[in-house]
Amino acid sequence: MRSIVMTAAAGVVLSGVFAPWLRSGATTRSSFDLLDLAERLGFAEDGLFGWAARLWPLVPLLVVGAAVAAWARRCVLSGCLAVGSGMYVGGVAAGVSFAPDAGLIRTEWGVVLGAVGAVCMLASGLWMLASALRRRVQPVQSPRSA
Repeated sequence: MRSIVMTAAAGVVLSGVFAPWLRSGATTRSSFDLLDLAERLGFAEDGLFGWAARLWPLVPLLVVGAAVAAWARRCVLSGCLAVGSGMYVGGVAAGVSFAPDAGLIRTEWGVVLGAVGAVCMLASGLWMLASALRRRVQPVQSPRSA
């Protein structure tokens, strides 16, 4: 069940990051176009948002890696990748949502979908980590006591 939930969360995140995040006139831009727009949005290119935008192409790899690790029953790896990618996507979505008004640029529905996917990814990652922790904490029964 955890693998299915992780895969669904990954699908929502991937749908969100490839969906339109910004609209400028008649042009929509996905989250991958943020690098070019970071300065127009009021973020310094050498700041935290600039780094997040430059490393953004790693998001699909992190998200798919979390889902694949879930199916391979690598709960700790899956959980860490999911929590990291959920925080990353959620942070960038929040940064874009609360960016200072940049004139003709406005946010689109992909930001909301990305944020929802980030919350789902974070929750499924925490579920994976809790599951892994629960398995490690359970006492092992010896064959003699059974």
